[in-house]
Amino acid sequence: MSYRTIALLLLSSLVWAQGPSPEQTAEHRMQMMAQQLQLTEPQKEKIMPILMEEAPKIKAVKSDASLPQNEKLAKLMQIRNDANDKIRPLLTSTQQQKLDQMRQQQRQQMMKELSEK
Repeated sequence: MSYRTIALLLLSSLVWAQGPSPEQTAEHRMQMMAQQLQLTEPQKEKIMPILMEEAPKIKAVKSDASLPQNEKLAKLMQIRNDANDKIRPLLTSTQQQKLDQMRQQQRQQMMKELSEK
């Protein structure tokens, strides 16, 4: 294995350990929403800035080791709710219903994860 290959592997593992960047998080969420809600291109263009604003806030809360788990959860839910409140008016009524279902599933998943800890 060459020095360059080893360096790339170390660098990629370091990036992986730090988690995805806020931009990657926003892009990932956009992909999920676009697929699940069947967003149009104009909707994507309006929603992406909202997700870009949300992502660093989420990362900050997740990386704050001083926060108890229940406070983290509350802050994360508030950040997500604030973003969804901005996104909701940009959606059709069918998409809004689907978003509501997605939010409910997210809440259930979070509660499940909390109960397992």
